[in-house]
Amino acid sequence: MSPPSSCVKRSLGTGIIERSPLKSNSTIPYIDNVHNDRDNHNAGPESPFVVRLRQNNNPSTTTTTKVNTKILTSLSTTSVSSSSSSVFDTTTDLSYHDRLEQEKSESILNSLTQDEQSSIPDKFMPLRHYRAEKGDSSKAVDAIKLTLAWRKEFEVDRIIRALEDGDDDNTNGTNHDMKSATHSHSDMRNNDEKSMMTTDFATILRKENETGKIYVRGHDKDGRAMMYMRPGNENTMHENNNMRHLVFQIEKAVRCSQKNGFGKICLVIDYEGFKMSKTPPISTTKRTLEILQRHYCERMYRMYICNPPFVFRSFYALIKPFVDPVTKQKVCFCVGDEGLQQIVDDVGGKVLARRQLEKCCGGDGNVRTFNSTEYMRLPLAIAFDEDV
Repeated sequence: MSPPSSCVKRSLGTGIIERSPLKSNSTIPYIDNVHNDRDNHNAGPESPFVVRLRQNNNPSTTTTTKVNTKILTSLSTTSVSSSSSSVFDTTTDLSYHDRLEQEKSESILNSLTQDEQSSIPDKFMPLRHYRAEKGDSSKAVDAIKLTLAWRKEFEVDRIIRALEDGDDDNTNGTNHDMKSATHSHSDMRNNDEKSMMTTDFATILRKENETGKIYVRGHDKDGRAMMYMRPGNENTMHENNNMRHLVFQIEKAVRCSQKNGFGKICLVIDYEGFKMSKTPPISTTKRTLEILQRHYCERMYRMYICNPPFVFRSFYALIKPFVDPVTKQKVCFCVGDEGLQQIVDDVGGKVLARRQLEKCCGGDGNVRTFNSTEYMRLPLAIAFDEDV
């Protein structure tokens, strides 16, 4: 069964021809034509992030990973700097690669209303939509307006701040909100609009995360955060709360990448323990695709699929012709030694893989077991088990 084309044709990554950071012996050589996040990667020294990880892995050093507040602060500025003073950088997606990209981004920004401009989450949002629409500024304006309206309606800013603001301090209608995290799917769909202003997002997020179905842990060799998704750990069938939890984790992963100078993230989807009884409704699947592709366009660097069941591989074979070519080229099936070797290489080799990857994707199984309570107490820009 093929999903609607609107759900799969929008690129999760750039549509601009770029060079890849992958080594020449990569197991997916066609990626070399679709990335531009690290120019001349093989010719230069190890990235600062890998050097820092190696130092952290050495007991004789005391270097620790710290949040780059300068980068995060600059990203929160929505104004676009003057083109006359810009320095173009092709080694990261958090930069204009040339003057045309900057001018088009400025044009997109100027096409927005004052309220829309003030609600932009970071200054490179126009650039991401410009790249996602493959250089069509008119489509980019329409797309960014749609996303800004969705962020407001879905209360993304409240979701992001929920755990910091202490929404679950047993005040202001907690009894109603505690129930809202566990109500049946049909009941909640009818009451979502009524309860919008009293929804306890902190309780919802903690409930959704109890089984560790989505969390951020580790980085690739350049510093892009890795977000684990485990469909087999699904613990609710509440569509809206599933989406709120997904959005929170994406926002967290993005911030964990941004502090290392990148705006894209890596997805690790592990199907271990997955059963057909945990298959989400088609509406949930469609909303997940829409959020990832439409509202978080240009955010995915790579997707690693681990332990895929036969039914998933068959389904993917059916929809593959409809998937955006750029997105399709970023999907890596971690099946067999060759598939697992790809993700091991992407995190910087066997030593770093053993230190941070989970067993499903090439680790040796000695990493700490995920702890949801601990994880949900961490600052937004800190991943699980990260040195701070």
